[in-house]
Amino acid sequence: MSKLEIFPGTSKRRIDELKEILESEKIPIAFCHNDLLLANIIYDGRNAKVAFIDYEYAMPNYIAFDVANHFVEFAGEDLNKR
Repeated sequence: MSKLEIFPGTSKRRIDELKEILESEKIPIAFCHNDLLLANIIYDGRNAKVAFIDYEYAMPNYIAFDVANHFVEFAGEDLNKR
């Protein structure tokens, strides 16, 4: 039995709460990458350019998601291993 079966409506309620917060703060929706982990950001130091790869999850979304998701994904990276 999953937690969702024990507490019916939990996911829907949390999604609705998040949507209400994003709309009340007027967070815009735009075309987002939706997977901005460090490996999907390419930096060309010689030309000072940034490129993004791996667009399989790209679609319209709240722009705050792209920013927040990047830092959530980045939190587990060990930059000394690169």
